[in-house]
Amino acid sequence: CDLMQSPYGFRYLAESWLGKGEILRMRGKYNESFLAYDKALELDPRYPEDVWIGRGRLLDSMGRHRESQKEFNQSFASYNMVVKNNSRRCDIWHGLGNALLGLNRYEEALKAYDNATSLNPNYAGAWFDKRLVLLALNRDAEADAAFAIARKAGYSAEPQFLRDPPV
Repeated sequence: CDLMQSPYGFRYLAESWLGKGEILRMRGKYNESFLAYDKALELDPRYPEDVWIGRGRLLDSMGRHRESQKEFNQSFASYNMVVKNNSRRCDIWHGLGNALLGLNRYEEALKAYDNATSLNPNYAGAWFDKRLVLLALNRDAEADAAFAIARKAGYSAEPQFLRDPPV
């Protein structure tokens, strides 16, 4: 099966580059991480919000907080518009929560993650990110419970694109 003939081919590759950008950021390879995020956007420019979140995290890691806030704000504005038309999609609520988390707007992020997990109680990524917000709010017992649900739902630190290759 030729991946590029699949309607999801470019989206799948873009997500792979997003994951690569995150891994490179965590390894301190910042310039390579920027290039990976740019490649993700080049492959699938229809969904720039996750690239902006990734670059926001990258800029935060580099201590460039003012620049990171611009990326998170772009993502927030876009997700906020999208969620008005797609309020039944848990992935959009999750993305909005990630943008709000990047902006340190924890209570709003928590509400977005709550929406994501109420739409899909088995959404492991949203439960994990909810844990991060709860930790930031010093609500450790709730954070532990959210992490337990994330693990039960299949959360893994390994990026999704490595666990579920296309068929």
